[in-house]
Amino acid sequence: MTEQEQAVAAFHEVAETFDLPKFPEDFTDEHHERFSSMNIEDPRSVFEESAIIRYQLPDDDPRGIVILALYNVHHGIFIPLDECAEIHFGGRRKIPKEYMVCFIGDSVPGQLHFLSDGESWYDLGAKSAVKIVR
Repeated sequence: MTEQEQAVAAFHEVAETFDLPKFPEDFTDEHHERFSSMNIEDPRSVFEESAIIRYQLPDDDPRGIVILALYNVHHGIFIPLDECAEIHFGGRRKIPKEYMVCFIGDSVPGQLHFLSDGESWYDLGAKSAVKIVR
């Protein structure tokens, strides 16, 4: 089994064991209630969190990326998207007041993509998109 195959297996098995939302469409009322009780208004799925980690650490072991994403979602700890925006835009001061990101892929780790003007997250086949207003 390759490292990527091991990461995918861990993604599915651990997310199911701990009833974590794997993808954005997997959120249930119970998930929202659980995150709300943790004072988290905008929770992420394991897929989304792993895409953010992968963006920051593109050459890292996919198993580590998935395990960190699973841990983060389970504990309601999410990496700020502005950390990725700082990388994308070339510094904290260059981050625009508004920007959009989307999450592409059908397995883990997915891909975080910063949308350009006129680019459609739907046309890219993204699972979800988020508009950030700072």
